[in-house]
Amino acid sequence: MPSLRFVSKFHQVAKASPAAPALVWQGETRTYGELLDLVRPAREKVAALGDQGPICVPGGKSPDVIALLIACWEKERPVLLPSDKNAPAAIDDLAARAGCDHIAAVSRAGEFLAWRKPPAECAVPTGGLSFPADMLLMLTTSGSTSSPKVVLTSSSGIDAFIDWARDRFRLSGNTVALNYAPLNFDICLLDVWATLAVGGCVVLVEAAEAVSAESLSRLISVHGVTLTQAVPFFFRTLADAAAGPFQTVRDVLITGEAAGSATVRALPTLFPAAAVTNVYGCTETNDSFIHTATSEELAKGDVLPIGRPLPGVQVRLVTRDGGVVDGAAQGRLLVSSPYQVHGYLEAALTQTQFLPDPDPDCHDEGGSMPSPTRPFFDSGDIASRDEDGVYWFEGRNDHQVKVRGVGISTTSVEDALRSCPGVEDVAVIAVPDDIDGHALHAVIEAAPSSGRTRLTSLVLRRVCVECLPAAVMPASFTIVEVPLPRTSTGKIDRKSVEDAVLRNEKAVTSHAKWPSSSC
Repeated sequence: MPSLRFVSKFHQVAKASPAAPALVWQGETRTYGELLDLVRPAREKVAALGDQGPICVPGGKSPDVIALLIACWEKERPVLLPSDKNAPAAIDDLAARAGCDHIAAVSRAGEFLAWRKPPAECAVPTGGLSFPADMLLMLTTSGSTSSPKVVLTSSSGIDAFIDWARDRFRLSGNTVALNYAPLNFDICLLDVWATLAVGGCVVLVEAAEAVSAESLSRLISVHGVTLTQAVPFFFRTLADAAAGPFQTVRDVLITGEAAGSATVRALPTLFPAAAVTNVYGCTETNDSFIHTATSEELAKGDVLPIGRPLPGVQVRLVTRDGGVVDGAAQGRLLVSSPYQVHGYLEAALTQTQFLPDPDPDCHDEGGSMPSPTRPFFDSGDIASRDEDGVYWFEGRNDHQVKVRGVGISTTSVEDALRSCPGVEDVAVIAVPDDIDGHALHAVIEAAPSSGRTRLTSLVLRRVCVECLPAAVMPASFTIVEVPLPRTSTGKIDRKSVEDAVLRNEKAVTSHAKWPSSSC
């Protein structure tokens, strides 16, 4: 983990079990001793820089990059870890904003090449940046709803998360975790860094393997994976290929977005010996809700709740005017977590997103009072709490639009359309309309076998009539026979869909070539 305690634990494991497998990459296994051998020269490269400012390491995934990150943390150098899929100019800009005067140049094979400096026009700020002492890692948000934000993590919060993850998922030297997400994503805190902290083995999935059911199946089977954490697209890829069963997997973690009914129903067949856990969190709060699915939920393909707060997590549901709602209710989700970050690089942005407790006299489910010094993060998500105190994700606040004056969550429309036979996935976009202000346009990805079901807009409208109020019916549909565009972790790239729809509706026909995105 990006903390001094992680560095200590890593060295303890490498010293005690140098022959134990640490990483699997491109078919080769690196032991803890071999990984330590990569850390030593990387440490010299970091030390040669002399100063103590932050370093930018674009988040390509390889043993060399992991070793470089460990070396930085050994030397107590904060690291900015943006996606290596960003354009070079975007990385330069992020590095300059974060005060990094050195950027690691890494080859496509993941090997460290050299240090480079941001261009002169991206001058590093002087005197304007102040970092918390308890911070060795800067992540960036996806930028899917705005410009990417630089997030200042908390080393102590990360250490607390390691302890929770270790106990909750029984992480040990016998753990073999499949790392599906890019290294710059916060969910790697569990399947990479927490696993290495306890002496387990991390199987790194390359970008080309992430979309291949054959490659993923081979990685899981050959290396005896016991834990896998990924977005629903990963599980759907395996289910569509009728892969498995994978008997060695003991824990399946679904994260990032809601899984469709067909995917949920397929999980017991894919992973017959696994507990299925739905996990919710943000980059800013880390994992904060958890729900272990019952066999009945899996058999029916129910939409899974995000569940209950993790230990120590405080929750507030607030109305549009900021009032706190109690009991069974719906509202904007505010979270205060012992695992959360310090805030953003920009102090003004931190003040708008990390708020004082709107109800300081409120007790959590265990009866304890919230921390008087820890703020609440405004997630921008809409959630509901049922009578049993279980929380459900209802959509993004920025997915709320008004049609004819009626507030609509595009997420709820998507959930209804996913229940239609022959629908593989769906993205509902609000497009400008001269009369109604906005109109809903649904882009439907047809399932490979949907030709037999004659998937048409009429069929889709009938489903909407049965499930949705008339006011939230999509005004138009586009049915495509190619996969919807995806981000690097398999989420639907809504910005690319929206850009294509707004540019020209014909651009989302079955022969469309979607715009690329690094979100």
